[in-house]
Amino acid sequence: MTSLGPKLLVATGALAFVVFVGLFVKYAWENDWIGPAGRVLCGAVFGLALVALGARLLAREYRPLGQGLAGAGLASLYISAYGAHGFYDLISRGAAGVLMLAITASAVLLAARLPARLLATLAWTGAYLTPVLLSTGEDRAVSLFLFLLVLDAGALVLDRWRPWPETVPLAMLGTLALYIAWFASFFRAERFDVAAIGLVLFTGVFVVGPRPNARHPGWPALALVIGGIGLSFLAGGADRPAALSATLLGHSALAILMRRWWWGAEVVGVGASALAVLVWMEAFWRPERTGDAWLVAMPVAGLYLLSLIERGLVHRRRLRAPDVAVHLMDAAFAWTVLYRALYESQPRALGGIAVALATLYLLLGLAAIKERSEDRLQVRTLLGLAAVFVTLAIPVQLGLHGITLAWAAEAVLLLALGLRFASSLARAGAYGVLALAAARLFVRHLPLHEGLTFTPVLNPAFGTWLAVILAFAAAFFMLRRARPETALDRAMRPGLATFALGLLLTLLTMETEDVFATRARLAAQLALSVLWTLFATGLLAGGLALRSRPLFYSAYALFAATAVKVVAVDLATLGAVYRMLSFLALALLLMAGAYLNLRFRERLLPRAATR
Repeated sequence: MTSLGPKLLVATGALAFVVFVGLFVKYAWENDWIGPAGRVLCGAVFGLALVALGARLLAREYRPLGQGLAGAGLASLYISAYGAHGFYDLISRGAAGVLMLAITASAVLLAARLPARLLATLAWTGAYLTPVLLSTGEDRAVSLFLFLLVLDAGALVLDRWRPWPETVPLAMLGTLALYIAWFASFFRAERFDVAAIGLVLFTGVFVVGPRPNARHPGWPALALVIGGIGLSFLAGGADRPAALSATLLGHSALAILMRRWWWGAEVVGVGASALAVLVWMEAFWRPERTGDAWLVAMPVAGLYLLSLIERGLVHRRRLRAPDVAVHLMDAAFAWTVLYRALYESQPRALGGIAVALATLYLLLGLAAIKERSEDRLQVRTLLGLAAVFVTLAIPVQLGLHGITLAWAAEAVLLLALGLRFASSLARAGAYGVLALAAARLFVRHLPLHEGLTFTPVLNPAFGTWLAVILAFAAAFFMLRRARPETALDRAMRPGLATFALGLLLTLLTMETEDVFATRARLAAQLALSVLWTLFATGLLAGGLALRSRPLFYSAYALFAATAVKVVAVDLATLGAVYRMLSFLALALLLMAGAYLNLRFRERLLPRAATR
């Protein structure tokens, strides 16, 4: 505690002195006490004197005081060098850069050599306060950014030499604060290039400069995130497609480079790029600007895809979960931009592009099977994306019934591929596409028929429903023969059969009602009772033939539902003749079911019990 007190006092006093010097110089300038050259010279002399006095005291018992004086002196030198070019134009930009580089190098060498941690902190703080203290309200972006780059370079050199924990955070905080202040005050459309170059450069400095640490990416990761946020502000502030594309590529290159020591870097990069493109499209895009949308988005999406291909197929590195996330995010990013740009104006072209993307991912998946079959995650991801783009292409290219039919066929194909190559991802995708096809039956294919006249059974709606039902049945028998081992497949096997039978009963019920509704409503109720009883008898026969207890018990449940309908509905609403026929049909079919049950009931017993 005895050593902390003097350090705090020295630090506060040194900062106050730096502020005093800056304000004194500015006040003297505003009141024309001395000319520009005299102001710069006075600041430099003060700075050198303070550095010399502080360095002398560092070797004695007044070490904290020496650090404070030396730090204040270095800050004064920064003020003088920056003001000589940025505000007074006494020296060229190159000369000012050399001076600031020399001052920074001196501060780094002095602080690291002694070592003097407090001196370094005071030097950085004073240096980043310089543009604030001497601001004239004019846009001097180039000078400001050059100044910040020199300071940041010195901070990173010091961080490599003396890894003090406050060096990089101070440099990042100072750079971020000054960049935001400039952006808020001076950014406009014609200054986009300057703002973009500064953003990418500063992001690159703090991504590449600090010591890499895969477990704790820390400040480089934060720099990449902050740079990504800045992309959205740039994108929404100016309509510059080509310049924005170049900026996105620069930030993406940094993310890909950082991926070597931080796995989440590309996830941040592709997410930031996607957000920036969507912000630009929301602010400036119009349907006639399809080419601009391509220019902004496609180079970035292609760069991330090439990075993944290079890493996974060329250099044969195993894909990890963040890489899969980048694959999915990149594909979603590209498709979102393409869909928004082309769906209304060129839907056919969009369908062709979706097919092309599906083909690309299919070829990459096949290449992964050939070259990296042991990397199952990569194979599943690429083939899964191929299936997704095929699924997306279908509704764009095909009509009402064609979409549902194509999804059903795709699901069966995906399941076959998933069983052939033992891919649980492909099988899960097949179940998802089957669910889409089934949902579409109820959303887009009901009612089955519109109007009073139609051809029973031989009509597009009935055929579409039947095709989806057959797809469910095919999936069930494929799983039954393959006997896969995953829990999802074991759960889906009875589920597929249940869905297929449920859809078939629903289809036959609706078709029967539509057929008889145009002729006699009473006959429709009788027909439904007969249909349900026949269906239950078929379930019973199927359960016995396949030794399936679920089918067997489903038959009894449907028999019960039919009996309830006959008693509760048919008996109350039908005429005498129809009531007799309804009960007769029910009785005959129940007898047939009872015969089947008695004749073949041993088939439902365990195999050991029948021996």
